[in-house]
Parts: sequence; structure tokens; C-alpha cells
Amino acid sequence: MNVVLTILCLTLYAEFVGYFLHKALHNEKIGWLSRDHMYHHLRDYGPKSKMRTKEYVSGTKGRVNILGVGVEFFFPSILILLVLVAVLTLLGMDWKYQALSVIGITLWSSFMFGYMHSRFHEKDFWMERVPVLRIWFKRNRRLHAIHHVDLSENGLMNSNYGICFFWMDRLFGTLKTKVGGLSQKGYEAAVERYKDILK
Repeated sequence: MNVVLTILCLTLYAEFVGYFLHKALHNEKIGWLSRDHMYHHLRDYGPKSKMRTKEYVSGTKGRVNILGVGVEFFFPSILILLVLVAVLTLLGMDWKYQALSVIGITLWSSFMFGYMHSRFHEKDFWMERVPVLRIWFKRNRRLHAIHHVDLSENGLMNSNYGICFFWMDRLFGTLKTKVGGLSQKGYEAAVERYKDILK
């Protein structure tokens, strides 16, 4: 029972932290995090670009990365895991459950924020052809596409920070299921802010 509870808690924790990390990548409070993430949002899969390509275009191409993960995700993720281990140690959690938590969070996050996210940007992914998964996959892919085109007037992307599950977006009021079109003013503001990465 403790293993099941640990897995449930680590999944919820990974979704919670993933939501806020993704949101932090867009709010410009830490400039270099936002800037590095915008390679993906403006250069590779920008609001005026195709959202799906034959093969996934990695936002880390030509940039510093660790095992294909951009430093804007890698370093905050490592820091978050270290803090979690410290807190769990202070709370007296057995090392086996700590190890399960760290491994589980890493696997869940890698699958959701790495594998599944990349598949939303690829054409003809196998889940589109499986009746049981097709509706779920296409709905989440559409919500992710909205995340890429829904720009505020000041050029920030303020919605749909989840990847496959949008519970946190519902909870914190950032879920959008429709967008009225691309804000030209917002697009121009984003391009101006990040013009150095679009060269």
C-alpha cells in the first residue's frame, strides 16, 4: 500500500511541479530560462509556423543541452529533486521510498514533458491510429497547440502549461479550450523581445 501511495503522490507532485516550472519558463521572472524556452516557441514551432513536422525539431539544436534536455529544464529539475530529497530526509522517509520517488518523478516527467510533448509536434504519431487513445491524444495535442498560439498583448504565452493532463491549468485558471486567433500585437511583442534567437 505504501508503494501505491508513493506512486500516486509522486505523479501528482511531478504534474504540480511540471506545471509551475513550465509557467516559470514563460513569465520572464528568470530571463535566461524564458529566453532558452522561447527557441521552441518562436523558432521551431512558432505561432505562425506548422505545429507538426515529420520529425520533432529539438529546441536544443545548436544550444547547450544535457542528453538533449535544454538547460532551462535540466538545472531547475535537478534543484527541485535535491530539495525534495532534503525535505523527505528531514521528514524521516525511508531511503527506499525516497529512491522510488526520485526515479518515479524522473521517469514520469521524462515521459510527459519529453516523449509525449515531442509527439504532439510530430505528424502521424501512432496514438492517432489507436481508437482507445485517439480522442485523448488529439484533444491534448489541440490544447498544446493553443499554448503555442495564445499570446497576450505583451507577447507572453499564458495558458495550457500542462502537457497530457491539464488539472493544474483548471485549478489555477490557465486552461483555454479555444483561442480566437493569433494576436498580431502579441506576436510582434514576442518577436521584438526575442529577436536575437530568431536570426
